[in-house]
Amino acid sequence: MKAILTFLLTVGLAITIGLLIAFPVMWLWNYVMPDLFGLPTIVFWQAFALYTLSSILFKDTATVSKN
Repeated sequence: MKAILTFLLTVGLAITIGLLIAFPVMWLWNYVMPDLFGLPTIVFWQAFALYTLSSILFKDTATVSKN
């Protein structure tokens, strides 16, 4: 039971952090990209998807543990 609760709290925390990070992503995109490159502005859920995609693509999974 404790493992399930820990898992749910971890997933909930990860989603909450992702949602909080989506706001700066959206703001930065809408501030820079339309003027600089002529790209359209994005909404919150597009910013969340962009953050999620970039974290999947560019996350460093090659961590080495030294014992």
